[in-house]
Amino acid sequence: MLYIRLEDTSEAMARMHAAMFAQGQQKDLSASRLRVVNVWRPLLNTVEEYPLALCDGSTVHPDDLVASDLIVDSYRGENLQPLYRNYYKWHFLSNQTKDEVLLIKMYDSSSSVKAKSRLPAYIA
Repeated sequence: MLYIRLEDTSEAMARMHAAMFAQGQQKDLSASRLRVVNVWRPLLNTVEEYPLALCDGSTVHPDDLVASDLIVDSYRGENLQPLYRNYYKWHFLSNQTKDEVLLIKMYDSSSSVKAKSRLPAYIA
């Protein structure tokens, strides 16, 4: 099944961070920079069909996004799903081998970086 996937909202990232550490060991996220980077590569063979599609986050407007629940086993989060827009700019990664790794910046809590990538989308 193919679908467009965006990463968690800022609020969900804060909840995820809190859940990853024991009580009292969490850092105050308001004083820290939080970045989430996905590592993407084929597990077995070269990808010849259904290449990874990546949307340029700078072409997605905040008003194009709708929050949706993400529930997996015991984790409950919130994702952003983009509405269809013909002005999104897409890039495709074809023929990726298991020796090639793609790093995808999914989230950055800093408001001062040029490439925020708070809104990257991908189709897998």
